Amino acid sequence: MRKLFWTAALTLLFSAYSFIPVFAVYNGSPANGNERVVLITGSAQGKIGCTGSLVAPRIIYTAAHCAEGGASYVWPQNATVGMSNSINPIKVVKRFIPKEFSVCSNCGRGAIEDFMVLVLEKDLAEVEPLRIATVKEVAGLIANQTDVIQIGYGVKQLAPNNNGAYITANYPDRIVSKLRATSFLQNNQEEKDLLLRKPNVFINTVNSPDKTMCGGDSGGPLYFMDGTDYVYIGALSSVTGIECRYTKDDPMRTNAFWIERTLGVYYVAAYYQSTINEAELFVKSEVENEKVAADLKAKQEVEAKAAAPKKTTITCTKGKLVKKVMAVKPVCPKGFKKK
Repeated sequence: MRKLFWTAALTLLFSAYSFIPVFAVYNGSPANGNERVVLITGSAQGKIGCTGSLVAPRIIYTAAHCAEGGASYVWPQNATVGMSNSINPIKVVKRFIPKEFSVCSNCGRGAIEDFMVLVLEKDLAEVEPLRIATVKEVAGLIANQTDVIQIGYGVKQLAPNNNGAYITANYPDRIVSKLRATSFLQNNQEEKDLLLRKPNVFINTVNSPDKTMCGGDSGGPLYFMDGTDYVYIGALSSVTGIECRYTKDDPMRTNAFWIERTLGVYYVAAYYQSTINEAELFVKSEVENEKVAADLKAKQEVEAKAAAPKKTTITCTKGKLVKKVMAVKPVCPKGFKKK
């Protein structure tokens, strides 16, 4: 059992550039109707990336460890990354990461304080700001076993030319789950200290070998529904359990050992309000600067138009011929006389 425990990789940190050919949201259902869920890549050509949530027209929430893969571009909904299409990604101009963030390779759950806010150079879509679940609400979701929604893009397949690059489908997948009160893992000291400062700062979703998040889903949003509105809870940091590369018929998927040990680990956004505020202030400043620049340009265009020399028209004659000439300083053609 010990050998099985380690060879199956009890805890897997699915970073933005994992080179394991897996499928996103194993056994999930299409979530292509959610304009809030976006794909994040390190280049404008795509390949493999992370998942994020559009919480305002130019603000994305995701996992901080996604910055290791670049996190330089965000693709609009329905873009097929790495394939020929007419949809272009929008560039990330600023990343906001909590100063306490640490990759923490020896931590049971992967990275510590794994949350990040991305700011885009322009609006991705006209959306209303997404509400963030409060810490009290998260505790209530755990206590009441309320349904939560996990969504991610992840890796779909190798590129057609089989050059080792990965591509994604043009929609994310989702699974409906619940939150665990505790994890089966023994917290190390760094995690214990973190939980003392911020109870439930990372929470676990109840998954199974049959339904789980996978590589490329890092940073993917966790939501709950408030009526018909999505409420943002946090970003996927890591996945614990068997690897998603196992096929549905593999005996690992029915191994009783993993039934209670497959889960997603999310960092709760409510604990990172200072990072969020910093990003929002930056966006506000950028928008104000853009407005000032646009107003200045419009004023300069008006002034230039007003200052431009005005054209006048004169009438020139040559016998019975009549010709009108319009110019800043009009002159009759040779042989014509000004009337």
